[in-house]
Amino acid sequence: MNISADVMSQNRTSPSWKSRLSQWLPPVILLRYRRWRTKFRWEGPFSSWEDASAHATGYSDPRILERLLESARAVSTGAATYERDGVLFHRTEYSWPVVAGLMKAAATDRKALSVMDIGGSLGTSYVQNRRFLEDYKRLRWSVVEQPHIAQAGKAEFEDGRLHFYDSIEACLKKERPNVVLLSSVLSYLADPYALIRRIQEFGPAWIIVDLTLVHDGDKDKVMVQHVAKSIYEASYPCWLFSYDALDSALRRSYTLVEAFEPFTDPVFSFGVQSLRFQGFILRRSSR
Repeated sequence: MNISADVMSQNRTSPSWKSRLSQWLPPVILLRYRRWRTKFRWEGPFSSWEDASAHATGYSDPRILERLLESARAVSTGAATYERDGVLFHRTEYSWPVVAGLMKAAATDRKALSVMDIGGSLGTSYVQNRRFLEDYKRLRWSVVEQPHIAQAGKAEFEDGRLHFYDSIEACLKKERPNVVLLSSVLSYLADPYALIRRIQEFGPAWIIVDLTLVHDGDKDKVMVQHVAKSIYEASYPCWLFSYDALDSALRRSYTLVEAFEPFTDPVFSFGVQSLRFQGFILRRSSR
């Protein structure tokens, strides 16, 4: 079965424009507009990750890296303010709970902030949040990515604060992160719970999760996510997590400081279950 997500494009022109639109247009027109601006579509559920992978193109398509590089270069030259998933923005849209979590982590560690950003592309979250972090003299941001993305990041975007690694182990040889950031990455791993356990083993003081798809059912579901051709034509296997299952795994040796929803509206409903983006800020429990 195909499920079309009712997601508005995040590249909004201005808050006042959105406010005027929502006040004056009938709901049926707004719904059609949102569907027209949809960036993603989900297909499934599938019986296994392997089954979903057989129906998806995956991440190996070189056009994905080309699009990411093109967008990151535009930001670095000032042609755009920010990029996410290869989409350019001319106004940075912050995840304020993530900003708060990063600043709290720095405040509790004598204003030192070392972030391991797993699946951080070419430094998207670093660029997004650096305005609020640049005054910390002890700031290091380490992106852990697939080897070809890490290599491209190291060649073009690495500086005194932003660094790229092709594995957690390579990062840990040089860095001592007090924060692990998982922004829109857990859903796209074959075994996300193995990653959570590995992070808990090396024990950073903080774990921040953002933009992770959850539902209120009791079982995780595996889908295929299709990206709109206007971004780049691709499809990936993707987990839709049971909120309770993910929450339980994250709290195995960590205490929940806050759970938050980056967007107030659900992405879509399937059956009686509402799919939404979820975030968590967790602090390592006392040992």
